[in-house]
Amino acid sequence: VPQLKSNKRPNLLYIHSDQHAAAVTGCYGDSLVRTPNLDQLAKRGVLLENVYCPSPICVPSR
Repeated sequence: VPQLKSNKRPNLLYIHSDQHAAAVTGCYGDSLVRTPNLDQLAKRGVLLENVYCPSPICVPSR
């Protein structure tokens, strides 16, 4: 992430969908499903590829 001036705060957008595998989006390599808006956000921002949940309480943690 580039350094920001002290008077500028970064924009943050966190997308989390229940019962949705990341592998079925274009930015994670799926060629069948079209997700141009998510792909563009991933290209211009930070894409997390190795994340763990220490306290699973929901379907995505299964």
